[in-house]
Amino acid sequence: MPKVLEGVRVADFTQIMGGSSGTMFLADLGADVVKVENTDIGDFARVSLPFLFESVNRSKRSLSVDLGTDRGIEIAKRLALSSDVVVQGYRPGALAKKGLGPTDLRDENPRLIYLSLSGFGAEGPGQGRRGIDQLIQVETGMAAVMDGVNQRLGLVDAAAGIAIGQAALAALYRREREGVGSELEVTLYDTSLWLQMLPIAEYSVTRVPPQAPAEYELRIPTMGVFETVDGRVFMAILNEVEWLGLCEMLGRPEWVDDPRFCDRTSRGQNGAPLRSLIADAVRRFDKATLVADGERRQLMISSVKDYDDVFADPQAAVNESFDTVPTADGAELVQVRGPYRFLGEEVMVRPPRRAPRLGEDSDEVMAQLGYTEDEVAALRRDGVVAGS
Repeated sequence: MPKVLEGVRVADFTQIMGGSSGTMFLADLGADVVKVENTDIGDFARVSLPFLFESVNRSKRSLSVDLGTDRGIEIAKRLALSSDVVVQGYRPGALAKKGLGPTDLRDENPRLIYLSLSGFGAEGPGQGRRGIDQLIQVETGMAAVMDGVNQRLGLVDAAAGIAIGQAALAALYRREREGVGSELEVTLYDTSLWLQMLPIAEYSVTRVPPQAPAEYELRIPTMGVFETVDGRVFMAILNEVEWLGLCEMLGRPEWVDDPRFCDRTSRGQNGAPLRSLIADAVRRFDKATLVADGERRQLMISSVKDYDDVFADPQAAVNESFDTVPTADGAELVQVRGPYRFLGEEVMVRPPRRAPRLGEDSDEVMAQLGYTEDEVAALRRDGVVAGS
């Protein structure tokens, strides 16, 4: 099937999740993404987070090269100059010291799109700081809003990956229209702020610090997770019609006429007692009965699902949300498809192959860059290039 970005080459100088998930979006769309890795362990995620590595580096090729040598830098430069897009996640200025910065490369190839990911940006007091997802959560107020640091999901990294993919696509479109390349920057700092647009907008007007999650829940006491006889359900009751439906479903018609709960404002002002009443009422039901009755009334209600439930969900099957692919060592890994599809068209937007072994494609990439077999052999012998 045709691929949207077929014929586009991406030189990927990223590690871990943020940058690698961005280039993954481009690989899913058919771009030839060549991941440049060092010659010892490669991307640090290979050893520290192997399942993450497999997920965000699918459909890529691996070129293992020593950027601490002049010949290794020359290989990387030849790759970058032959590419349409360079994505790099080194600290600001680090690649420029090796002659692989945006000015050096774009002087030789003005059509090149050069995108940098960093924690804080290339300018300002944070330019030299290391920045990872969790640190950025603290720096941008997100940890305060969430009353803690989310160490499991990598929300900032994942959103930065989406931003990288979007920025690269916009730059490719601009190049098609105007014939010029671009230099772009994505920062984890700005990505985290973008994710907080709602509480930041509210605070800018009210100057009231965001409440802790437990307190914030009481502002809309009819939304949240509640315990049933046999498990948990989530409900989101937001308007008056839904409120009436909830009272009927729970067998509490007297709540409708209770002055404490007569409208959304009153319910928010009396959040603690109302939430307690709802919790007591919900505990009388089993999940299946409550969810079925809620759906019949067109209320937003669902049982709280674990991954086994999600894997078996018929909606996931219809959406083709998952792909099971073999890893390099023969294990089976479930990967998540990108959150978009081209409807009604035979366009491939799914990962066609596993993540590469370290340096698995070094010889192939080197040949495409014009190196002879003897030159590749010499570079391998001297440890400049490595791989399986």
